[in-house]
Amino acid sequence: MNRGTESKKQEILKAYQFRHACRAFDTSKKISDEDFHFILETGRLSPSSVGLEPWKFVVIQDAALREKLIPATAGAQGQLPTASHFVVILARQGLRHDSAHVIKMMKDIHHMPEEVVQHVSGHYKSFIETELEDNDRLLFEWACKQTYIALGNMMTAALKLALIPARSKVLIKCG
Repeated sequence: MNRGTESKKQEILKAYQFRHACRAFDTSKKISDEDFHFILETGRLSPSSVGLEPWKFVVIQDAALREKLIPATAGAQGQLPTASHFVVILARQGLRHDSAHVIKMMKDIHHMPEEVVQHVSGHYKSFIETELEDNDRLLFEWACKQTYIALGNMMTAALKLALIPARSKVLIKCG
């Protein structure tokens, strides 16, 4: 077994074994802009089903707006005012095979040729009709679940940067 590989595995496991739930953050400590942008980039580059990236990240730094959000953030009332950064991950609605976002992702982001777009779009349409019963609510719930992939990668990035307990808080809003 490669010693370097084993060392990397142990480092990764050590990061995952660290578990800590912060009730409040030390407001004198801030995540650097460079580290925060890196964390956001790991979320943006996260894999998603069909490569659709059905999320949008909203960074809320305004203290007054954070204060207004406290009633809607179950479990984050103590963290919201004290977090260095606050990220809301929104799940996209209306991710039909022919929606503007889906077409944009396939053509403009993944640079699929038209025949591939048609092929993938057909399979995606079939998935929606059969697996999600052609139901908009189930489609939205599927998109919500995809956001956890980005969240997990962002948290792992923060762990690897030794920022956990991270001084940021993430809220996923579904529904």
